[in-house]
Amino acid sequence: MPATGTCFVEAYKLASKLGDDKNIRLVHGYVTSSRTDGLRYRHSHAWVEDISSQEVLEFSNGNEIVCSREKFYEKFMIEQTVAYSPTDAALEMLKHNHSGPWVEWLNPGDQPI
Repeated sequence: MPATGTCFVEAYKLASKLGDDKNIRLVHGYVTSSRTDGLRYRHSHAWVEDISSQEVLEFSNGNEIVCSREKFYEKFMIEQTVAYSPTDAALEMLKHNHSGPWVEWLNPGDQPI
């Protein structure tokens, strides 16, 4: 099932654009955030990682985040990730006809925790 935000589309586009670089990975996973109702929510998200520099590139929903992988994972409480090379991501895109998520356990939408 495709996600509803722009992160999966934008991350896929960026990974495809940078696809000649063997160090680029498209990553899908869960992030945790607090909302105005005071509850914490977990939701699926997508971003790009450069495994050589250990940086995250996150350009969705009006964001332009470039930061260390460690800082990104800590700030957004990342869990349960799956990473794809740009080639593997292109194959998944063709197979599913959308930009993600492509694994059943990564459900789009907010989940209170």
